[in-house]
Amino acid sequence: MAKVSELRDLGSDELEQRVQDLDDQVFRLRLQKSMGQSEAAYKMRGLRRDRARMKTLLRERELEADRGAAVEPAADPAVEPAHGPSEGTAHGAAEGTAVAD
Repeated sequence: MAKVSELRDLGSDELEQRVQDLDDQVFRLRLQKSMGQSEAAYKMRGLRRDRARMKTLLRERELEADRGAAVEPAADPAVEPAHGPSEGTAHGAAEGTAVAD
């Protein structure tokens, strides 16, 4: 069983490779379990949990990267913000109807 602190030290590429390896191992154990080998079920639990830990770390890194890349874009002065009613309408008037002066 891998500790999370040890997994955090690994690079994303290595974590992805380990996830693929665990997928293969789980597949083989699932086949063994279907053939009646009882120890396969016991091993599979730990492998699935290790895989989940690694995928969680990968997802955390993905979210951190997205958060870092999501810098607010500069406001375009040509585009007016849509705040409140537009010109020519009153608060109670429906849009598209003229307001009497």
